[in-house]
Formats: sequence, C-alpha cells, structure tokens
Amino acid sequence: MKKYIVKDRGIEWSYDNKEKAAKKAADLNTEVTEKTVWRYYAPYYTSGTANYREITGETLIDTIEKGFDQIIKDYDLGGVSGLKLKSVKLQKEDGYANLVVDFIPLGKLGKELSEEEKAVKIEWVTDDEFQGEYTFTLNK
Repeated sequence: MKKYIVKDRGIEWSYDNKEKAAKKAADLNTEVTEKTVWRYYAPYYTSGTANYREITGETLIDTIEKGFDQIIKDYDLGGVSGLKLKSVKLQKEDGYANLVVDFIPLGKLGKELSEEEKAVKIEWVTDDEFQGEYTFTLNK
C-alpha cells in the first residue's frame, strides 16, 4: 500500500491521503516522501493506541529479511533463551500474506522445548507486490 510519510524530528507521520500529508509537511516545513508500506499486528509493540507496526521497503521479501529480528521480538517468540528456526515461509492469501515461522523455543540453559508454528499476518499486500509462496533461506 502506498503511504505518504512526513518526518518530524525523528518521528514519521504516515498518511493515506497525499493532500493531508502535504498540509502537515507545510506546517513542519519539511517534505513528503512516498513509500510502500505493509503492517502486521505486534502484540508486544505499542505505538499510541495501536499494536500494529508498519514496515517499509523496496520489496516485501527484502523488508521482512531486514526486519525479521524485530518481528520475532514483537511476537515474543524467543522463549527464555531464544529460539532455533526450522523454517520460515511467506504465503500469499487474499489481500494479505502469512509469514509462517516454524521454530523450537529454547528454555533454561538452552534446553529445546516442543516445536511450534506461528503465523504473522502481513496486511496491505497486493498481487503486484507478492504472489504465491516464498521460503526464506536460513543461516545455519
């Protein structure tokens, strides 16, 4: 989804409407930049009243690869001592994509717990941006 971003001393204001963004930019004496934005529900992240984090980048796959550690933190998947990734896939659905993470949480002293799967719903994904399925390469 296209968004219009206005930077205000380190804070980024995100607008759907270019005219509203231009008005805010004029008030702040700054510029409007256009970005492709996706968002996901992040239960361990709070920004104002929403528990959604917006992510931006050139492509959805690159954006997820660069921000993967943050997504893990936002879902608190790490357990006590972290996690061991088994597989990570991105699957296109109708209007969104699921980031499916298969992992083994690590308990005290690195003890492996039961394998789990978590799907993170990435919203605002169009067919032009991503189709089908993509399996991420894991660093072992």
